[in-house]
Amino acid sequence: MVGERAGGSLSSRWRWVVLLLALVFLMLGGVTAAGSVLDGTAVVSGVLVGAAGMALGVVGIWRGLLLGVTWSSEGVEVRGLQGTDRRSWAEVEAVGVRLTPHDLLVFVKHADVVLVLASGEEEWLSPLATYTLSEAVPRRVETKAALLREALARHHAQSRN
Repeated sequence: MVGERAGGSLSSRWRWVVLLLALVFLMLGGVTAAGSVLDGTAVVSGVLVGAAGMALGVVGIWRGLLLGVTWSSEGVEVRGLQGTDRRSWAEVEAVGVRLTPHDLLVFVKHADVVLVLASGEEEWLSPLATYTLSEAVPRRVETKAALLREALARHHAQSRN
């Protein structure tokens, strides 16, 4: 049963988009660098631009593979494109969901899972975010929030014992 798990992991649907874009940067960087060397024109700038594109592709693939949220008995780890953030369960007061209107376009809404911290701040779990056209939070976002709520409740129950 899900409620009996000590830890878990949730990934983003956007992971595949990020990986595809990173792969495109990697390939275009390689083609740019190779093309400038083969043509013999603008070799230095071509190699530099190509190397930058390839580096961006490698970092994108690396972070894209890590993109997601994991939790254990110690707390929650959020792995985004910019880095990894860790929160202990003691810092987390509640898990919620937010629907932000007009984030991308007028008719598109942004649905997020949010950690409400004891300090009153909110940490938005962007690796679990999704876009929606409806007025309600999508079921997959609610399901992910429910799994984190179960883990938080389990931690609070254990810390009381």
